Amino acid sequence: MDGQRQRLMLQTLAAEGQSIFWTWKDSEEQHNILHVQPGEDGSPQTVVQGALAFNSGKAVANNNFLYTFLSEGVFSVTSHGSPGKLGTIRVLDKGVRTTEPRITHGGNGGLVRIPHIVLITSETPGVKIYYTTDAACPEVCNPAIRVYHEEHGIGLETPMLAFIRAMAVSQSLRDSRMFVCRCYHVITDVPSLTQEEIDKKMALDMLEKKSENGETPPNNQADVQSRYHEVFWDNIKRKHLPQIKGYKFFMNNFSYTPLLPNTYTSLNVSGMAGGRNYQMQLIVYPVNSDYYNVESNMLGMGTPVETEGGGPVISVEVGDVTTTLVIVWSTQSLQHLGYIVYLNKAPIGDKLASEKCK
Repeated sequence: MDGQRQRLMLQTLAAEGQSIFWTWKDSEEQHNILHVQPGEDGSPQTVVQGALAFNSGKAVANNNFLYTFLSEGVFSVTSHGSPGKLGTIRVLDKGVRTTEPRITHGGNGGLVRIPHIVLITSETPGVKIYYTTDAACPEVCNPAIRVYHEEHGIGLETPMLAFIRAMAVSQSLRDSRMFVCRCYHVITDVPSLTQEEIDKKMALDMLEKKSENGETPPNNQADVQSRYHEVFWDNIKRKHLPQIKGYKFFMNNFSYTPLLPNTYTSLNVSGMAGGRNYQMQLIVYPVNSDYYNVESNMLGMGTPVETEGGGPVISVEVGDVTTTLVIVWSTQSLQHLGYIVYLNKAPIGDKLASEKCK
């Protein structure tokens, strides 16, 4: 709220039960929020009286004001610190939303080379789209917010891990739901790589970033591959943690974990069968049910057939009888005389023929 601006605020839309937050913190200007009769900028305003009226009281510096609207309608506001300036708030019922933005060009995440342009749109005509590229909410009070221009698109022009979040705003409908893309890994050059190599490069770069943040990565990648995989993700800024309910980890579209706390940043995955490929993904669940779940990039991982010592990589599966477990492994190209299964370092059962794999 600056007295030099042409208006106290732009027209704002809200829904019944939603709140509007005005702030002039860290400002020496004295302001207040007054509910007034509709009029034009520059004309005298009459303060509304009665049970449905609202105001923040005397004009003071370094303050803020929150008000919850319980009925639809058009409300005009002004401030003693901005004489002659008028703002308008349109409160709608809990009806139709503006169509959520979607990507039309530039792909939804992945490894890309700078400069990379992403184009987005909304099916609702005449909307204004606000966005960020650092995964922060594109709210008006966020200093990192940007207004989308179709002729320029969204430019990813520096090496980074980018998450585009976008929201479409209409003059006659409720704001759209939040759109969140998959992660863009923006680098200076993209060589000709397979999808598996791209996933590995993204994982290694994130591992390096994690190490720079003072966290200790695994010291022996080969040892990790033969025993377990560590899946990790970036820390969430502390101010955003209250918005996140938790995480769920999916492997080949199935979740083996309960909802993980929002403070987790890594997960060890073990017990995978040797010689197989796995698709892993993390899904973020928001506290506010109005927001969609956020999906991470899909991480592809392959498990080795043999351990460093040349033996088979084993895993455990549930058998036909629920009280039994089945040990399985991949057949190996080397000529073996057979296999012996050990339990607590003691052999059990007879030697198995070399063609057996469970």
